[in-house]
Amino acid sequence: MSKQSRSKLVVAYLILIILADFIGLGVSVTTFPALLLKPGGASPAGPDEARQLVILGLLLGIYPLGQFFGAAILGKLSDMRGRKPLLLWTLTGTLAAFVVSAIAIRDGNLLLLFVSRAIAGVFAGNVAIAQASMVDISDERSKSGNLALLNAAMGISWIIGPPVGGILSDSSVVSWFTYSTPFWAEACLLAAMSVVTLVLFKETLTTPAKAEINVFAGLQQIRSAFALPKLRLAFLVWAVFVAGWWLFESYLPTYLQQVFHYSPARVGAFLGFMGTTFTVTSIFVVKPLSARMRPENMMRWFLPGAALAVALLSFAEATWQLHAAIFLFVFTMGFALPGLLTTISNFANKDTQGQTMGMTASIQALMTVLAMMSGGSLFSMSPYVTGLGGAGLLLGSWLLFNVTFRERTTTELAPAAATKGA
Repeated sequence: MSKQSRSKLVVAYLILIILADFIGLGVSVTTFPALLLKPGGASPAGPDEARQLVILGLLLGIYPLGQFFGAAILGKLSDMRGRKPLLLWTLTGTLAAFVVSAIAIRDGNLLLLFVSRAIAGVFAGNVAIAQASMVDISDERSKSGNLALLNAAMGISWIIGPPVGGILSDSSVVSWFTYSTPFWAEACLLAAMSVVTLVLFKETLTTPAKAEINVFAGLQQIRSAFALPKLRLAFLVWAVFVAGWWLFESYLPTYLQQVFHYSPARVGAFLGFMGTTFTVTSIFVVKPLSARMRPENMMRWFLPGAALAVALLSFAEATWQLHAAIFLFVFTMGFALPGLLTTISNFANKDTQGQTMGMTASIQALMTVLAMMSGGSLFSMSPYVTGLGGAGLLLGSWLLFNVTFRERTTTELAPAAATKGA
């Protein structure tokens, strides 16, 4: 098999890894609002909606909290021991976590559900490992496009995960479907991916690195990230960007349920439309155009549209307005997200890409924790706060990017200069 053919197979496999991981996330964010807030749901929280929203925020946030401690460790371990063994560990751990989640929901054990979601978060470092593996097989011209394909996988996961979560948790579809059924289905998918990884995946890391590992690597990664002269400003932009993104997106299903009275199945269908738009944009628009655009321009030109879309969605009064706003959001994010990730990657050395992606994952996890855990209380004040707050943070990250990178983009982004920029 030629090198090019092997590379295409690796790309396809990494897309499947991201797909499996984010399908699980889509199942969770679709199922949990109904589990905790709908009459007859499985939550023991009682009738106090404000209290239930706080519990929802904590339940959503415990996953990225686990990811915060796990991603940096696993990303660095993949630089030391290879991508394949770490992918096997993370897939197996996530599989176990989803089995425990299904059991906890079935038994109405909220504490066990919290524990299982924390475990799933710890092993969610497979995203950073997949990103690092994608960088391993990419050159400077193909890096943005290949990372855009991983973003497309995230989009596809939102086509599949939320609708599957909504349908499989609806007993009116099949009498034995419950809120735990989607978690059993995700466990089966992860089991299949574990077998594929063991049998078919070939290692992409050519030169292992040497480093020390400790359980506080996530905190040290963030401290180290903001101490790096070439990266700290990029990481600051990333932190604000992620906070706005997830404050809005993690409470979008709750917003649809509480304001528009959507059922879980209808929430899933809406998120499926969102994922379809993101996927089509990433594959047919972002990937072909990315080779002719500087990554920093992808961020600079498109992020204001994403902020505007989130604000418009918060004022939507009809279904068509919801769909129009979310179309604008995912179209513009399809450019802004890989543009920012590529900008960060271009500042790092090639032999530290796993660590750099681990840093981005740690920062993303921390900011997502803060957004999700605070979002429940904010949503209880008004269902519009999380959307408008997310729009403000996205706009703030764009302003920060333009101020801090005005000069740096012409003097320090040497790798990007190899492509034909607009």
